[in-house]
Amino acid sequence: MRFFDWINDLGATAMLPIVIFVIGVAFRVKVGQALKSAIRVGIGIFGLNMMIGVAVDNIMPVGTGLVERAGINLPIIDVGVGVEILSAFNFKYAGLMIPLGILLNIIMLALRWTKTVNVDVWNFWSWLLSAQFVYLVTNSYVWAWVAFFVTGALSLIFGDKQAPKMHEAYGLEGISFCHPMSTVYALPAPFFNKIFDAIGLDKIKADPASLQAKLGMFGDTTVIGAVIGFILAVIAGLGIGGGLQTAIALAAIIILFPQVISYLVEGLIPISNAARSYLQEKYGDKEYYIGLDCAIGVGQPANIVANVLMIPLIFVLAAILPGVKMLPGGSIAVGAGFMLSAAMPYFDNNILKGVLYLIFMYIPALYGATWAASLYTDAYVAAGEIIGEGTLVTCGAPYLWSVLMAWIAKLFV
Repeated sequence: MRFFDWINDLGATAMLPIVIFVIGVAFRVKVGQALKSAIRVGIGIFGLNMMIGVAVDNIMPVGTGLVERAGINLPIIDVGVGVEILSAFNFKYAGLMIPLGILLNIIMLALRWTKTVNVDVWNFWSWLLSAQFVYLVTNSYVWAWVAFFVTGALSLIFGDKQAPKMHEAYGLEGISFCHPMSTVYALPAPFFNKIFDAIGLDKIKADPASLQAKLGMFGDTTVIGAVIGFILAVIAGLGIGGGLQTAIALAAIIILFPQVISYLVEGLIPISNAARSYLQEKYGDKEYYIGLDCAIGVGQPANIVANVLMIPLIFVLAAILPGVKMLPGGSIAVGAGFMLSAAMPYFDNNILKGVLYLIFMYIPALYGATWAASLYTDAYVAAGEIIGEGTLVTCGAPYLWSVLMAWIAKLFV
């Protein structure tokens, strides 16, 4: 258990390359190529984290300014995804659950219940969060273990089902998003896409390529991001200078994010090809996927633009929905991007559809964030974090599957 605790402490930037190297060698990739691939993946993960950090640093002041200008006063604080990760890894059996989660993946592969080889060990936190929440409402470690394994199994199965769309829309051949943060939010996407098409939205071409072709320079996603960023920053009271800085930052994020992702994908291709060849040779002619973090989808240009467009709308929803008591904050920078990551391929990267879908998805998200605030707060305090007496914290773009499992457990267990 201490070994896995040590691995967790490394974080995704150092841990994932180690996992990639070991898997590469296990699937008969030459040591030199496996090492090169591992380093490329490490560069990609480092770049993703860096770009997300840049997004947070430049978008958060806009959100704060909008809140102050609007005079919204809601008591529950959105501290971002960090509260979820901290809560998850603080679960008592986290160190034991991670190797058993890997074992579950192996068993499901052997039984042909999944096609995904999950190399994204860091994101076991989402499995652990289900266990933590269910334990908090039932005080039962048995039900917590059940929640852990159910979450893990469904995340792999959902990842399989959605993978072809990821390949088609993002060009990520052989990759699946087995991070349940994105898979759960994508489940209603096919249904909503039928509704969108029925009302004629399929005739409106609002994907990045179509916008560029129709509007020329003004249809370029970097220009769209810069203009939106400037307008929102000025409205938020950051002034012309702040607006220009935000504009360039968002344009840079839109253009650099895909380039960072390319390093990650470049490192994964040899490992993915070797894994598929080995497994097909051993278990027959069957397709296999390498399971990765949905942050790869967050960096797609259409998702970034939709995420930015949602910023003011999130505040509007939080202010008008009865019973919502959470003030959007830490999640606004990239939360919508994670929610949309696996859903956008069902909309063919149509930004208009993506924004409309996010509006619908944020309704259960905001209510879920409000309902689960006591759970987030209990886990946050148990992890040693200090907050004011009577203060409640939450994640404004919550992992809904964990919240749903806790809600069901509270009703029936």
